[in-house]
Amino acid sequence: MKFKWFLEIVAVFILYGLRVFLLNENLFADYDAAKNFLVIREMAQGDFVNLYHHVSPAFFLFYLPIYQLISSASLLVHISAMLNLLAIWWLVHFLAKELGIAYWEKIILLLFVGSSCFLVQNARAFSIESMSLPAFVGIGVYLFKYLQTDQMKHLLIWSGILSFLLVVNYKAFLLLPYLLLVIVLVGKFKLKHTAVAFSIGIAPWLFFPLLNLWLEVDPLQLYKSFYVCAVDKNVNPTVHLSKFEWDIFFYPKYFLTFENYLAFPTAVLFFLVSRKNLKINLIDAEKNKLSSVFLWVFLLFFGMMSVLQKAPRGLLFLYPFVYVLSFLFVQKVIKRKSLFYLVMFFLIALNLFQLNRYVYPFAQSNYQKVAGEINRQGKVKVASTVGNGIFPWLSSEVEADVVFYPESMAELNEKGYDYLVVDDYFRNAGITSFESYNSTDAVFEVASPSLKSPFLYLEHCEFSGRSYREALAARSADISNGHFKIRVIKVE
Repeated sequence: MKFKWFLEIVAVFILYGLRVFLLNENLFADYDAAKNFLVIREMAQGDFVNLYHHVSPAFFLFYLPIYQLISSASLLVHISAMLNLLAIWWLVHFLAKELGIAYWEKIILLLFVGSSCFLVQNARAFSIESMSLPAFVGIGVYLFKYLQTDQMKHLLIWSGILSFLLVVNYKAFLLLPYLLLVIVLVGKFKLKHTAVAFSIGIAPWLFFPLLNLWLEVDPLQLYKSFYVCAVDKNVNPTVHLSKFEWDIFFYPKYFLTFENYLAFPTAVLFFLVSRKNLKINLIDAEKNKLSSVFLWVFLLFFGMMSVLQKAPRGLLFLYPFVYVLSFLFVQKVIKRKSLFYLVMFFLIALNLFQLNRYVYPFAQSNYQKVAGEINRQGKVKVASTVGNGIFPWLSSEVEADVVFYPESMAELNEKGYDYLVVDDYFRNAGITSFESYNSTDAVFEVASPSLKSPFLYLEHCEFSGRSYREALAARSADISNGHFKIRVIKVE
């Protein structure tokens, strides 16, 4: 037994290594990651004005005491990676038990799922997704137990986790109709239980207005932030975006390019060859333990974000299931154990190939180097084009703002700016109106390979309104033109 636990721990450490390899080279890979850290640092200094940024107060309050105890940016990002890995281990452990997967196959499944290109890349970002994933797994685990046992304690647990998730990631509200549908299809809908779950779910939305009174923040700020993000959402100040994007093949294209080439096709094949087992009869969960899994996958894939503005993180909760179904397909069609192990190790190696192709080459960032040059200037005011990657590394003497519209040097000088940081992050975000600054001489210039990451372009499709093809075409053009620099211009 001890040996088995040892191997499982080794597998977890291997996956953790994939997540933190070269991580310190670029702790805050995108705008949201840097902003999340800045909010926590502000709160540690007593400023709670951004507590409801992205409607994620639970996220910030979770990390706040950790940062106050140990003021380390690196520690926060590493904890975020651990949460991502915890979710994967928990899901695999649960499914292995429910599906009767043998120990060695369980280890292989853990390595296969845990080395997904997106799951590794997302773990390296200081984002709400890494905290959302274990919460989602917890909801699934205890909802499944509730459907089997009808015990109130399981209802309390999964609805409690859901209430937490709703104040970490507001997009989790998209899960609510699917959760209700699962319960109805199982025949476990009870008005009393539903009322209990609803009461628990809204508890944080009653708690935070009271907390705001103590923090001297607008009591309605949580609701206002939710309205802005979920209803009146226009994340790009330079262009009006529709809430819908009809590039319906965005996600299949993504899976077939950036994930394991065989994972998505084999997951679909498993769905097809197992169709007799997919006649959903959830009333007797013991006779069809896979039913819940397939229902989740089906609803998430076809229901969540399928016609909305897209980004790879839009289907965050789906990635592990694609790899699980792929594993089950290989297990189903290859009966000979030695050949099964060989094929699975090949698939894991293919995951590593994708990581070395799409993640690690873009690990290096030079924001700290640029910030060091600016910090040497003393008390100055800086404007940055769209990106905020240097902000976590600037000294307290430096005042910094993000600008989304190009202005003349005279206008910037009139506003009191001393330096303009032309961050090519604006290309990732699809705001190309800053090209005029390229003709202005820079006092300091450095390349930033992290800006070449295809994930930055694809994740910003939700911000830029680009389709999958347009995003990657823009990236190819920017690479051809030799961009991806951070330039510091003296405002005079």
